[in-house]
Amino acid sequence: MSPHEPGTFADLYDIEQRARTKRAGRPKRTRPRKQFTLYLTPEQEEALADMHHAWRKRFKVDRSDIAGFAIEVLSLLNEKNIGLADFWDFESLKVHYMEQVAKM
Repeated sequence: MSPHEPGTFADLYDIEQRARTKRAGRPKRTRPRKQFTLYLTPEQEEALADMHHAWRKRFKVDRSDIAGFAIEVLSLLNEKNIGLADFWDFESLKVHYMEQVAKM
């Protein structure tokens, strides 16, 4: 209870201030994320938008969740130690990963 007399304007003001201290809106995420910028080709941007639209119909998901998921999947593929020394450029690495995923 406030140090003021009950029923006074000061007491009412204290109650309003306590109610305002609660943050309105979405609760904070359990795992903090850092903002960064992605540069996507038009095809990649369209694919991300299509996935976001389709998945959002079924469950709550953000575009950043999808990008994070893609990074996690690529990280798992990378842990299989496919021999990065065998690749001379990024395109050959992409082709190899796509072939590996197609076999699954």
